[in-house]
Amino acid sequence: MDNKNKRPGLVNTLILTAITVAFWIVASVISAFKSPSEVKVPKEVLTPLNPNLDSATLNEVESRIYFSEDEIGESLILPSTPEPEATSTPKPEASSEGTQTATGSGTVDQNQEEEIIIED
Repeated sequence: MDNKNKRPGLVNTLILTAITVAFWIVASVISAFKSPSEVKVPKEVLTPLNPNLDSATLNEVESRIYFSEDEIGESLILPSTPEPEATSTPKPEASSEGTQTATGSGTVDQNQEEEIIIED
């Protein structure tokens, strides 16, 4: 049996904690002295706002037609995209030679004609 002097687990934890704290302090000091990058703000954002209300626009809004819930009724929102239609591919003309057609199973069947319908 090997009788080496081992440090207790608490001492190892304290040493690793001290190293972590030292690195943390160094990283904080470096980030404090590092100058922040200059922020560029567009001129449109920096222009002051007009605090006066535009009464003509407010009157225009008031004169618009409003509908009550009873006048509107129940609204249904339908998708605006048309539904795709199923189409079939033309059948190849039969010839005297054997034709090969790929099937969905990954095998090739001899002399087999198949109509394929594509639905999107």
